[in-house]
Amino acid sequence: ALYFANYSFKYISEIKNDELLAFTLRNLGDIYLEKKEYLKARSFYQQGLKISQNKQHNFLVTTITACIGDTYLNESPTTALDYFM
Repeated sequence: ALYFANYSFKYISEIKNDELLAFTLRNLGDIYLEKKEYLKARSFYQQGLKISQNKQHNFLVTTITACIGDTYLNESPTTALDYFM
């Protein structure tokens, strides 16, 4: 999954489709979240969130914000709660 997500990231970066790039960054975050690499996951999510906010893509803003909260669940439940509200 990581191989194909990285391939997608490279390709989509070249064609400059910001919406697909935000989705791909979220997918990369999901992969690293599953691997329990929370800092990497959070980094990809934050990049995707920035693009989504700039494009005013509310669905992605909402889902990525919740994903960022997921990265904090084990280390700081209070911080995670901030992202879920």
